[in-house]
Amino acid sequence: RKYYDETVKPRLDIDMTDHGNSKQHPVVPHYHEWTENESKKLIRDSAHDNGLKKWHRIANEDILRE
Repeated sequence: RKYYDETVKPRLDIDMTDHGNSKQHPVVPHYHEWTENESKKLIRDSAHDNGLKKWHRIANEDILRE
């Protein structure tokens, strides 16, 4: 699931699988934040061990299978 800001730029991804690579993606589900670098290019963080925060779980309870 992808979340966008008011300017329709991506800000948050919620990933529900390990993408078939459990060694590289140890935490399921996990999230990625999008930020802008100094050139204003959007970059998705590459960490795959960001466990969901409480508000992520509440906002996405319809897709969580825990």
